[in-house]
Amino acid sequence: PLLISITSEPEGASVSVGDSVVSLTPMTNFEITEDSVMVRVFKQGFVEQSGWIFPGTDGFEHRHFYLDPLPGSVRVESSPSGATVRLSGYTGTWTTPCLIEGLEGNRNHDLRLSLSDFGSEGRTIWISRDSISTVSVEMSKTLYRVMVTSEPRSSVSDGSGKLGTTPLSLERPAGTYSYRFQAEGYESAERTIAFPGEDAVHLVLPRLSPGYLQAVTKPYGHVLVDGRLVSENKLFHPVLELESGDYRVELQFMDAIEERMVTISPRDTTVVRHDFAGNEGQE
Repeated sequence: PLLISITSEPEGASVSVGDSVVSLTPMTNFEITEDSVMVRVFKQGFVEQSGWIFPGTDGFEHRHFYLDPLPGSVRVESSPSGATVRLSGYTGTWTTPCLIEGLEGNRNHDLRLSLSDFGSEGRTIWISRDSISTVSVEMSKTLYRVMVTSEPRSSVSDGSGKLGTTPLSLERPAGTYSYRFQAEGYESAERTIAFPGEDAVHLVLPRLSPGYLQAVTKPYGHVLVDGRLVSENKLFHPVLELESGDYRVELQFMDAIEERMVTISPRDTTVVRHDFAGNEGQE
């Protein structure tokens, strides 16, 4: 009898002799009735191999087939599009959206996407043989940092609300942003900061213009502001210069005490009146 043996790499491939599938590899001592036969060896995910086999004078022939993996493909998309794609182990670059073909299948591949003004994004994706995989990447904008300080310490806010208190590190994508700096007793300031731009920004807030307080009592008495005596039994009613803000004003006549909370506004005069006989008011 004429015998043939078929092996393959990888094993487990189907063997077809003539028009019939007769075995899986490894196949040993398969008997044939003709002097030559056409053999096909195939396995899912691999390129089919075939060839004629002619048993020798000893009536035996062994043939080994190496099956090449079928290539795989990957479709790469990004938001926004236009990102440059690099593939580990492969030369060249692609631009999203793109289809990369002819890749070794049934294994992981490392992709890296980069785009101007956006960070670099990496992905590991499994590429199957004889199929198209898809990967979609949301690109994150590159963040730039600016350290902001001020005299005095102040709260920092933008259109979304308060961000924190100086010293404060601000991180933003490329662009120009407006910020407001506020501190009690000082004028607020608006500052536009470009990212990227200066690494550090320092502001000096000017003090608020002073306001004025005049306390008018009948009869004449003591005037205390936040517990500090500022006027004592004066026949006239002095106008006091104070920093803008809130104050506790006490008016005293003998054992009688009248307490008020007042707000001093820049360049304005607040008048507090009290008649210990029963008439009172504030302007």
